Amino acid sequence: MSTFTGEKSAVLQRLMRALHTGSRCTVLEWAAAAHSSRRTIEHYLHHLHPLGLARIVSWKFQVGPGGAIAVWAFGPGRNAKKSACIGRNGPIIIERSRVALAALEYISANDMARQTDIATSIGSAYAAMPSVIKSLRDAGLIHIGGWSRSSTHGKPHSPIPLYRSGAGMDAKRIAPIPTARLSQHRKISLIARYGAENAARIMTSRAQGGPDAIVQDGKTIWTRGAPRSRGRVAT
Repeated sequence: MSTFTGEKSAVLQRLMRALHTGSRCTVLEWAAAAHSSRRTIEHYLHHLHPLGLARIVSWKFQVGPGGAIAVWAFGPGRNAKKSACIGRNGPIIIERSRVALAALEYISANDMARQTDIATSIGSAYAAMPSVIKSLRDAGLIHIGGWSRSSTHGKPHSPIPLYRSGAGMDAKRIAPIPTARLSQHRKISLIARYGAENAARIMTSRAQGGPDAIVQDGKTIWTRGAPRSRGRVAT
């Protein structure tokens, strides 16, 4: 049972006056109406709901982190289910989405494009791109034209899809790089950078918990970092 009371709160009084107008707004919009912060209004709304004074009446889709955001209104009742609305990876009305239109324009102007390149070029958040790409693919406006195995600092990546404008069959995903080949690539890179002797000491340190640092000519040339994952020792 809720013991919430906000009788002495001027912010709550302003929020209640705004709620009684019958408007339906997001937390940010109610915060502006009550001249308060988003966190404070969100706190009040969640305490007002058990009292039958506020509830989530619908959900609103936004491009970017968070996906759907709640729309609150005055009155008792159950909160609207988020699953019934357009979710984070739900469909986007492409004609009304500036991000989707910009992404489509960029893909059309380039033969093939990676998702990260699209986001960087149009100035969008990376978190927004999966839902945008999915909507464009579902609409038949783009398809996977190929796969890339590009590398950063000489380290090969897992297969990355390349998107091409227009409808078509998605290209078959190329096979991932075998673990043995990745291990061999790391070994070659260590030898090229530190020499065979130091590379052997580094690999021993990684596998068996050897020295935390390797010093050569009075200078620290390598230090062991934090573990990458459970049961492994990082570089």
